[in-house]
Order: sequence, then structure tokens, then C-alpha cells
Amino acid sequence: MSFQFPNKRATAMATALVALTALTACGADSPSANSASCQDGKVKIGVLLPLSGPAAAFGQGVQQSMNFVAAQTNKSGGIEVGDSKCTIELLEYDTKGTAEQASAGINKLISEGATFVYGPNLSHEVTAVLPIAVRNNILMFEASYSSTGMSKDMPLVFGAVTTPSGFSGPMTEWVAKTYPNVKKVAVVVPDNQGGKDTATINQKAYGAAGIDAAVVPFAEGTEDFAPFIDRLLRDKPDAVDLASTPPGGAGVIIKQLRQAGFAGPVGRIGGESMAAITNAVGSAEALGDFFYYAPVNLESAPVKEYQEQFKAEFGKEPLPVSAQLLPAARLLVKAIDAADSTDPAEVAKALEKLPIDDPTQGKGVWGGKEFYGINHEIINDFYAGRYQNGKVTLTPLQVSEK
Repeated sequence: MSFQFPNKRATAMATALVALTALTACGADSPSANSASCQDGKVKIGVLLPLSGPAAAFGQGVQQSMNFVAAQTNKSGGIEVGDSKCTIELLEYDTKGTAEQASAGINKLISEGATFVYGPNLSHEVTAVLPIAVRNNILMFEASYSSTGMSKDMPLVFGAVTTPSGFSGPMTEWVAKTYPNVKKVAVVVPDNQGGKDTATINQKAYGAAGIDAAVVPFAEGTEDFAPFIDRLLRDKPDAVDLASTPPGGAGVIIKQLRQAGFAGPVGRIGGESMAAITNAVGSAEALGDFFYYAPVNLESAPVKEYQEQFKAEFGKEPLPVSAQLLPAARLLVKAIDAADSTDPAEVAKALEKLPIDDPTQGKGVWGGKEFYGINHEIINDFYAGRYQNGKVTLTPLQVSEK
């Protein structure tokens, strides 16, 4: 599906003449990067993501969503901004999953003319780049679960993914209904900022659903979880939620939990990654009764259509997570068109007014005010997934109708 933007040429020409007259009268210099028009016929969007290292699978998936939207937009003729016909130029930088590289990356992207940044997606990366983005008036679509990733004091920062504050409540309510005998849950997370942020939200959500939840952190980088699991099981939880534990580690924990004789449900209310987790466990059967937050139905017709279009464009299958990030990429492009400007402040205003109704991902709402103080988070309809007895079932949780 290609983007088709309305022809604004006549209006843009009239506006440009007025603006040119005003600039000449004031003796102004040529427009800056944060002006109403694009420079050299291009809208420059920085893509700041971990494209290598442990988090590369997610980073590359986010990258694919922006690459696809940029390619589709450019094929349809680009965007008219003011009196200019603009194509999208992506400036990519690999953070390697570190705060240091994320900081270096955003500075490099800014020096190359980017006024919009897509990413990063790790909490410590976001913490490192936010002050730089704010200081330079960059509109940023971050894709992390950071508890400080958005705020009313950062009006140019938006959330590209639904965070635990958006999905944990509906998910834990589903857990309470689906597993009525579960009264006690161990929330297992790495002892980093992202893990702590997710654990705090999940613990509160379980409590609201009538389930007692204890946070059980493990040392980041742990490979042998046997001592940790022995300690975990002493508290006799009815279920285990791996929350934001990375897929590889989550798979190892599930495998060792089952080997230790734990027969209760194990979940991951922090993301899906079924393929990566199953690979780490060894087989789908070894998962046992497994529940998870599923942002996308990968078997739906719209997602299949996207996968076919992506393969036709780039010659390979997209990573599963890329479909989840399509709404943010499309909304950013639509907002630039709606604002008729590349000024980040004007684009942010336009973005806030756009409805969330994505051709691939479906409907959603702008949320986040209760947790972040501002409705800048994309909260799409999503699913509660469950694998049991060789079968996957997805239960729709439609936040857009609430």
C-alpha cells in the first residue's frame, strides 16, 4: 500500500510567495534545517538503533519499518512541503546497544541535518540521547520501555511502541480471568533500568487484578540460571512472568524452570518474540503453558500483505517486530505532510491531531498521560497470546474502543 498525499502545490506557491516577500524585507538568511521547507529536496530522518549486538534483532526490525515507509513514500512521489517536492532520506547510525554510541550517533545525525529521529529502543540509550534531542529541538520517536522516555516537558518526544503502562493492565486482567488459580506471580527481570521500569508497572498491574506479585531481579549477563531458579522456586509462585527479560535469556529460564519441575504457567508480559524464545527453549512443546503480550497478529491478512510488499521491495522477509513499528513510521510521514513543514514543533502539533488507524496494525489511541503526563504514546489494539498443548490462541484486547 503506497502513500498518496493531496496536491498542495497551488496553496504552497501562494504561501511561498508571501514568505519570500517577508524574508526579503527582513533581510533573512536562507532557511535553517528547522524551517518550513525541506533542504535540497529531502526530508532527513535519523534512524538511531542497535543494528548490531545483543539487541540487534529488535533494532533491525524497527529499521525495516522506517525503510519500508520511506521507500513507499518516495515511490509515490514524496511529500510536498511548502513549495518543495521532498523525498525522504534516511540517515542511519548503529548504536551497538550502548549509551555512548547512542550519544555519539544523535550528535552525528544532527550534524548531517536530521531534524527527526526514529529510535533508539533501549532505555539506557534513550536516557543518554534525550537531553541532546531536547536541546537541539529534535522530534524523536523513541521505541523503549523507559519510564522517563516521555514527559510534558518534552513536547517533541513521542513513543513509537505501546509500553507496559499501556498493555500491562489489560494483560494482567486477562491473566486473572484465564488462570483463576494463580494468586502469586514472580516477576523476573534483569537488574537494569528497563527491567526495573517494566517490573514496577507489571507488579502494580497484577495487584490491581487481585494477584500478588513479587519482583525477582537477576544480574544482567547471567548465563547459568540454575542457582537463580532454585532461589526463585523457594517462594512457590503459581506463575512466572519474565516481563522484559530478553528473548534469549527468557528461553533459557523457561527451559530450566521446566527441568526443575515447575509446571505452572510462564509468561512474558513485555513482548512476544515467540520464535527467539522457542529457539532458546529447544521446542515449542518445552514451553509448557506460556502466555505473552502480542502486539501484532502475524497471521492476519494485513500483516501478510505487508510482508509480501516488503519482500518485493527488499528481496527478503521482514523481521516480525517490524510490523509493530509501522504506525509510528507512517504517522511521522503523515504529520510532516499535514504540517506542510519540516519544523519539528509544527510537525509535533500535527502528529498529536492524527488518528491512529494503521492499514497493517489497525486502530489505536494516543495515550500515556496518566503515566508520562502527556498523550504521546501510540497504544494500538493488541492481543493476549497463549501457547498450550501445541496450539496458539490470540485474544484481542481492543483499547481503541475504551
